[in-house]
Amino acid sequence: MRFFQTAIFKIRKLGFFTICFLNFNFYLSQESSKNTQISTFIEGGSISQILTLEESINSFDINHIETMIHSYHTKLKSLNTLNSNNTLWISRINYELVLLKKRRNDLINR
Repeated sequence: MRFFQTAIFKIRKLGFFTICFLNFNFYLSQESSKNTQISTFIEGGSISQILTLEESINSFDINHIETMIHSYHTKLKSLNTLNSNNTLWISRINYELVLLKKRRNDLINR
């Protein structure tokens, strides 16, 4: 009786791992076959290419730019610079701040 319980347990375990393995392989095959051209579907039904960060920032008006600059400065003050996990965030925020300030200067100097 004990032998059958052990055998059934091992069969269930093997079945579980087989299903997990097959699902994982299916996921990988779906990921590898995705289309490399990225498009965004707009509410109106038309397709538009995703903007780069610079293109997106260049589409903002002066009020939006000022609000974002203020928000980014507030975010920088709240981040702990001693925490190594925040290093990437700080460099990204600083990079975006440079782009935002450049856009603001372009709008002001028109």
